[in-house]
Amino acid sequence: MKRLIFTTAIILLFTNICFGQSWLSRITGVDVNLNNGTVSIKPPDVTAIPPMLQNLPKDVGQTLLNPAAPILASAIRFSKGQAQNRGTQPIPQNIKQQLSKYFPQHILESTSWTTANGISIDGMLKNWLNQEGAVTLDNVICFSSVELTTNVELWAHELTHVLQYDQMGVETFAFVYSTNWNSLEGQANENASRIIQNINSYNQGNTQSWTYNIASTVGQTQLTWENVNKQAKLSIPPTDCIWVNNQNNTTGNKCPCSILVTGVIMKRISDGFVTTMPCNEPTCLFPAGQSGPLLSPPGFIITGVTAAHQY
Repeated sequence: MKRLIFTTAIILLFTNICFGQSWLSRITGVDVNLNNGTVSIKPPDVTAIPPMLQNLPKDVGQTLLNPAAPILASAIRFSKGQAQNRGTQPIPQNIKQQLSKYFPQHILESTSWTTANGISIDGMLKNWLNQEGAVTLDNVICFSSVELTTNVELWAHELTHVLQYDQMGVETFAFVYSTNWNSLEGQANENASRIIQNINSYNQGNTQSWTYNIASTVGQTQLTWENVNKQAKLSIPPTDCIWVNNQNNTTGNKCPCSILVTGVIMKRISDGFVTTMPCNEPTCLFPAGQSGPLLSPPGFIITGVTAAHQY
């Protein structure tokens, strides 16, 4: 995917994160342990969502509060549907045989491929295709040419993306990829590199340097956008969503979900006395993105609010 970069800061931040038992390893279930020379594939861990949020800028993390799936997820599903309607083929037997030790069986059996000609692939997906020669749409891999389907390392790379989709779900994959493509690409590159090292070592009659451990429970659990949404609400204070502008006497909700203001924090101008007035009017519920006038009693200014997420 040509890498859509929201900010240079995001790229620099994630580039410096170690993959070993990082939030990414826990979410995708793929843990590359450089010290032990092992690659473990386990079910995804939803409790890794809060650490991920801690490493994201606030405005990016708050998008996880949106009950609607990321736009990229819709594009992935649409393009996948086009590919399937046109016709796909199973993984070539010789490729499947070479990679059977490195991926769960259900990944190898459920994945199919086609060429990208005639499929609507735009934006990030098109850039991914141009950069790598293939783009992965959930469990369908679209190659830019038939010749590339003999490239074992490219298969290993794209199958790692299939595994990421399988563990994270399309929506969560789309969110992570659109905000931090290099974390998922880095994991796919690293895994494919280890696999090729092992295959080359075996073909030369040497001991394989990397051990792959695949848990029998892989494939039984998948993160859902609902899981992620719930974890985000547990991790992001609702008060972070409400802004107050005393100069313009306005307030509003900057998050993509409804926030209930339960109290208004006010300071008396004359002596600095602070009090919280309960908010129990219908206007105390702020839908996503709503703003409005800020009303305060004479002699007071509003300094903040108490609030709660709506479930």
